[in-house]
Amino acid sequence: MNIIIKGIHMDVSPSVDAYVRKKIQGFEKFIDAGSKIEVDLGKTGHQHKSDQAFLAEYKVFRKGEVLKSSVSSEDIYSAIDLGRDELFMILSSEKDKKMTLWRRGSKRIKDVMRGIGNFGRKNRDLDVS
Repeated sequence: MNIIIKGIHMDVSPSVDAYVRKKIQGFEKFIDAGSKIEVDLGKTGHQHKSDQAFLAEYKVFRKGEVLKSSVSSEDIYSAIDLGRDELFMILSSEKDKKMTLWRRGSKRIKDVMRGIGNFGRKNRDLDVS
């Protein structure tokens, strides 16, 4: 898993870099080794301190698809946490969907092999004598 952390209108300190890498380690069960994660951290808003907000944007590149999560907050660490949680929900729901489709297909194949299913056959149980 390749992790790229970039700063937009700000420098990423080593402590923020370590914090992001620590938070991303939980994604290893959803993302294979050949995938890439880009994390863009930045400031939004005006130059006044009261108007500043921090942005955390996660992009996951894997097998020809891109998954994105973008969150802004008043604190850089809370933006990182909220973006990670949103991306975690996206990845876990996608994994659950794939697993459900796999199980449904497996059940259907087993039913066909057992002769239980009525797949494409009309009135299989009726005697047409």
